Amino acid sequence: RYDLALSFQNESLELFQKEGSKADMAFVMENIGSIYEDLGRYDSAFFFFQSSYRYNLAAEDSLALIGSFNNLGDVFRKSGQQDSALFY
Repeated sequence: RYDLALSFQNESLELFQKEGSKADMAFVMENIGSIYEDLGRYDSAFFFFQSSYRYNLAAEDSLALIGSFNNLGDVFRKSGQQDSALFY
């Protein structure tokens, strides 16, 4: 139930935005991106994965950045942009 999952994730995002927790916001952004990826909405998935990447970068979380790169590469691969996928 993607609609319900998005609702819960957006609610979580609002809470973490109030707290200013970059690592938590990155985690939720990644979850939202994954939902959109599952739905085949790659532009939206890319937006949220890129946002997650930026928050992970700001949080200086090098381990989470690995996941960010993988997710960005997957979106490019699934949308037929193989050269960009290989870059990530």
